[in-house]
Amino acid sequence: MDRISIFVDGANLFFCQRDKLKWKIDWKRFLDFYRSKYEVVSAFYYRAFQVQPSEEERAFGMFLALTGYKLREKMLKKLVDKNTGELTFKGNLDIELAIDALTTIDRYDVCLLVSGDGDFQPLCRVLSQKGKIVRAVSTPGFVAAEIRQELGEDFDDLVDLRPYIEKQQQSVEPTKRSARTKTPANSALVSANTTPFSAAPATLTTDALPGAPAAKVLLATPPMASPGQEFDGKVAKLFREWMQVSNPWNAKVLIHVSGLGVRGQIDDLKAILTDGESIHAVLTEVDTSVDPWRARAELRDAKTSAALQAKIDASRPSPSQIPASGEFELTIRHVKEYGAFLNNPWGAKILLHPSKLGLGYIADCTKLLRLGEPVKVRVLGKEVNGDEILLNVELSDEKYRKLIQGRQSEMQSA
Repeated sequence: MDRISIFVDGANLFFCQRDKLKWKIDWKRFLDFYRSKYEVVSAFYYRAFQVQPSEEERAFGMFLALTGYKLREKMLKKLVDKNTGELTFKGNLDIELAIDALTTIDRYDVCLLVSGDGDFQPLCRVLSQKGKIVRAVSTPGFVAAEIRQELGEDFDDLVDLRPYIEKQQQSVEPTKRSARTKTPANSALVSANTTPFSAAPATLTTDALPGAPAAKVLLATPPMASPGQEFDGKVAKLFREWMQVSNPWNAKVLIHVSGLGVRGQIDDLKAILTDGESIHAVLTEVDTSVDPWRARAELRDAKTSAALQAKIDASRPSPSQIPASGEFELTIRHVKEYGAFLNNPWGAKILLHPSKLGLGYIADCTKLLRLGEPVKVRVLGKEVNGDEILLNVELSDEKYRKLIQGRQSEMQSA
């Protein structure tokens, strides 16, 4: 499956939706659509502000971040014409987008440019010359001729994508899961099938409920959730480093492995958790700009944390069983600018530092090392720090070292 990196020109798409499409893009559905066809390695969203962002704009930014986009934002510069006194705003993020596309070029096979701006023609040409497939996403009447001429058939029309990416209006069905609306008084979620959260329920006419009799029904109105609010739920879905948990609001709430309150490396949450387990958690970030809204949380359940810690400790070899020397073939599980964390059978923390690659100074390992790649390393020593075992390693894989050197050369010639 080809690797794809997505670059969204937020300003261009804002005006495209408002002036041409007349419908809104659901950026989560957009990302999911391309995930079904490619391995999405990164997604960038660029936007600029004339004034400080509003609460709504900040909420939209949080939604994008929770969905998986990396935000690139800046304030526009105010310029005053000395002769006329006319105020204009200058600046965009075209340069930032081009820099990101070029500096991450070794991470993807396909560049998806979500813009119709003709200023990106030189970028498209350079990426094509470097052997990358470049696709643009826009719609006729809002895409520059230079882009169409440069890319030809490598163009996705937003009109054709509409069934897959349009933001949907959620219907209200009293006989099914829940129906949500907002009350003018407190903008709280209104649910027909949830446990009451307040003593004074709101009223909603059933004119909005398809097939319901012409009468009024009482609907419970829970308060708007906010960071710091605790709740009870269950494990709904498990991923390698995330879990989705049920909650009283039917929102999409995620907990990262770092929010479990346990010590030691966890390579896969499925090894220590099962679907349906009860938990007590606290909200840390809340995005109410979408329906159902989304949030991040952390575990606040001492009993569950203790049980998870016991599973981790039981599955991990004792410090005496973890080697302090020797050569092993491991895999890259995380890549940071300062090095790569390696999967290992001992549950130890292994960071392959750039200084241990034998290639001199490396400013950013994310441009050279990739998730899932196998590497041979030599263990130089072992440190025991309480429950944490740290292994000091160096690269002993000459074949992999040459691969990294090749990537360095490509970056320097770009």
